[in-house]
Amino acid sequence: MIRIVLREARSQDDLDQFVDRDSLVRLWPDLGLPDWIRRAWQERFTELGDGQSS
Repeated sequence: MIRIVLREARSQDDLDQFVDRDSLVRLWPDLGLPDWIRRAWQERFTELGDGQSS
């Protein structure tokens, strides 16, 4: 679900309603996101790291 919201959100309200920050950070390395979406989020939120699985 997080992957879908990150790709399809139209507003900050969509993100606030459907994405839990802690879950996003925990799941980030394993989300199958297009590179352009991953880069955009990582540039804005450094706590997401480089998105590499450990």
